[in-house]
Amino acid sequence: MESDAGELACVGCEPIAATFDFHVGTMLSSKFALQAEFWFQGQSLDATGRASINQTMFTAAAQYWLHPRFWLRAGFGLANLTLNYDDNFGPVSESLGTGVAMHVGAGFEIIHSRNFSLDALIKTGAGTYSDPDETISATTFNLGVNWY
Repeated sequence: MESDAGELACVGCEPIAATFDFHVGTMLSSKFALQAEFWFQGQSLDATGRASINQTMFTAAAQYWLHPRFWLRAGFGLANLTLNYDDNFGPVSESLGTGVAMHVGAGFEIIHSRNFSLDALIKTGAGTYSDPDETISATTFNLGVNWY
């Protein structure tokens, strides 16, 4: 995860985020699908792990197969940004705002059968917020399991 303004940047730690992605959708043709997608990202902001940010994105996405096993996906929707920290009295979770979410990705079906596929996906996305004036972006490499 990366902060464009730098206010929510990782200080003294490895900038690796944990991520989870879930989608559900329907095929409109043999090459085109519409999906509702949920994407969660979380990253520590300090070396002690006492502060972290979480970004949750809910998008409507379109996926198009350029080849029977290679596809492109793009989505647009809402993002929510949360700051979590320990104030020495206990854990605190503070919402930093809601903004616009967008993402693009490309994937390849490593295994494909009638009711199942295993995908390799590279995806990049961002949540843009007005208060604070911040864009939080992330690029991930995912292995996905899909059932039809």
